[in-house]
Amino acid sequence: MITWQLTSTATGQALAVAFPNGSVVTVPGTHPTFDPLIRHLRTTIDPDPQRVRDLLNVGATTADELRQLSTRVTYTGGLIHFDGQALDNALTRHLVRLIRAGDRSYGRFVAFLENLAENPSGRSRRQLFTWLSERDMTITPDGQFIAYKGVRDDPGNTSIHSGRASVDGGEHHGHIPNRVGSVITMPRNQVSDDKHMGCTTGLHVGTWDYANSFGQRTLIVSVNPRDVVSVPKDCEFQKLRCCRYIVLDVIRSPLDTPSYDAA
Repeated sequence: MITWQLTSTATGQALAVAFPNGSVVTVPGTHPTFDPLIRHLRTTIDPDPQRVRDLLNVGATTADELRQLSTRVTYTGGLIHFDGQALDNALTRHLVRLIRAGDRSYGRFVAFLENLAENPSGRSRRQLFTWLSERDMTITPDGQFIAYKGVRDDPGNTSIHSGRASVDGGEHHGHIPNRVGSVITMPRNQVSDDKHMGCTTGLHVGTWDYANSFGQRTLIVSVNPRDVVSVPKDCEFQKLRCCRYIVLDVIRSPLDTPSYDAA
């Protein structure tokens, strides 16, 4: 386990990092990745030694040239920056790995970050990051994520519970049809944002285990991060409420890939 101590010196701050093998590294405050390193150590319960070494490796990080990934996302110094702010989380670390490996599929994760930024609720953004970071993510080329939905075993893939929703622009009341290709929506202000409430108003999707055990048939749906409203605490945080999703297909087993193309 990594241990560390932050101290103040006559010339500024310094950080001492002790690795599991017994080696200790002292990092001055002038180190180019000093701030990201401190942020990583403070926000991670059990810091990954390799991640810390990567941040300490000045040669590797400074060799990473400034790269404009989109109008809002840049890559420099081994870190992803959004609107100029460095981000260090499971998603951005995966992005860095893809970039360094020369894997051009990183574009979908950049699109995901930008979509997430469009979510009007900071609480929803934080809850979604937690929900996704604790399970494998499958992302579409346009930056949406894959979730699952349990439905009834009938021609329309209708919802288990009754309610009101719009299907391809038409209003429905009762068991909502979820035909492949349909866009299901409801006004965001009608979706409960209270994570302490389990079964309440909103469009519900979730993990494979949750959806497969809940319905007679399981669908895969794509959800834009901007449309996530809340992640309820019940069912061990395995579901979430949103105001829009697209039905992609009927599926018999969970996806095991970090990317998905509807085509």
